[in-house]
Amino acid sequence: MLANPITLKNHFENDEGLIELGGPDYLVKITKFSTSTKQAIDYANIVQEMHRRRELIKISESVLYEASNDTEVNTSSEEIILSAEKSLFDLAERGHFNQSFMKFERALKQTIEMAKSAYQNEEGIVGVPTGLRELDGRLGALHKSDLLIIAGRPSMGKTALAKNIAFNAANKSHEDEKKSCVAFFSL
Repeated sequence: MLANPITLKNHFENDEGLIELGGPDYLVKITKFSTSTKQAIDYANIVQEMHRRRELIKISESVLYEASNDTEVNTSSEEIILSAEKSLFDLAERGHFNQSFMKFERALKQTIEMAKSAYQNEEGIVGVPTGLRELDGRLGALHKSDLLIIAGRPSMGKTALAKNIAFNAANKSHEDEKKSCVAFFSL
């Protein structure tokens, strides 16, 4: 928690020791010359956190109202859950959209570095190889930021393919003596 006159005033509002020292005026006096831009960022984070909490309360009240006041069962419980999930997901995602953007110069440097690395690598790829040369050639191998979805009809070998890719990625990491791991989840 950020310690400054505003947050301390709220915390010690009825504290007798602070009242003896001069109350909120004393807090302002002792921190008069300590303001910084970091405090502005901390205040903004506090405001954002409180906003999210108020939004959570609104979502909770909405779910409670829909679940308890719809006596005619116009809305199924599944629809209420889906609506609540969507609201929660939207709330969780709000404010994070700009974190994926980067300056063009930085993106260009990363791309050039990846191309250099691929050129210097005997396999001609940058990431962790899948063990399937043609797939690696098209994807440039596996990268931390990638989300790869293997789709197909039932019993077409999706899980077997994913296991082989995970096995080859783990082997390659072990051969290169990199401290990394491979996680495999199958639904």
